[in-house]
Amino acid sequence: MACGETVEALRGKGVGGRLIVEMANALAAEGWMPVFLCSPERVYFYTRLGFEKMGGSMHDMKYNNN
Repeated sequence: MACGETVEALRGKGVGGRLIVEMANALAAEGWMPVFLCSPERVYFYTRLGFEKMGGSMHDMKYNNN
């Protein structure tokens, strides 16, 4: 997934977060390791969903569904 944005009327209702977690779980079930590159201000959003910051200077977030 290159980019995603929740329509303004649905923001803050958990729609985007649910979609991302469902997608990450589906990919992990198929043996993939879901990783998202995000801007610094989005790190908190992804950590709340179960992603962990990976090493390096970029904001790569690895999904941890354990």
